[in-house]
Amino acid sequence: MSPKPPACRKKTVYTLVESKADLFAALLAHHHALLKFPEPAPDATARDQLIANVLCLARYLLSPEQISLLRLIMAEYTHSPDFGRVFLRSHVTKAKNKLECCLAEIVKKHTSLTADPKEMAAMLFGMAIGEFHLGVLVGFRAAPSKQALEKRARDAVDIFLAGCTAHLAL
Repeated sequence: MSPKPPACRKKTVYTLVESKADLFAALLAHHHALLKFPEPAPDATARDQLIANVLCLARYLLSPEQISLLRLIMAEYTHSPDFGRVFLRSHVTKAKNKLECCLAEIVKKHTSLTADPKEMAAMLFGMAIGEFHLGVLVGFRAAPSKQALEKRARDAVDIFLAGCTAHLAL
């Protein structure tokens, strides 16, 4: 019988980080570094930029690694409520910030558009990704195909921008 490998003890891990929440934050920071938004082309329209950013976010959030992380948070939340706060603060907020920046540019160009870019990003995010994300997260569906995801992103951005245009006409 071979000897057992030495166990990784909490003392060893906690010499590197102060708490379970800090360890989790470091894990999230590592995964968040994998999120690389595309640089906009010089001639890219607001529509092109929004579609590219929505697709980038969707691919990232629907990846098996991200779905696993979110499931971990959900499972651990009752034991460590800090996990949810760390996830929201360090992961979701930073990821949606890119959409907010694109939408802030649209608001800046159309001074009569008074909507809050943060609220606009939340609406676009929900319309483009929300149903897919929830379905994959709870296991009701597989991640959508590349074609289905691209179609949803284009349709959501088009509907969203049409709504902005209608709002401007009011």
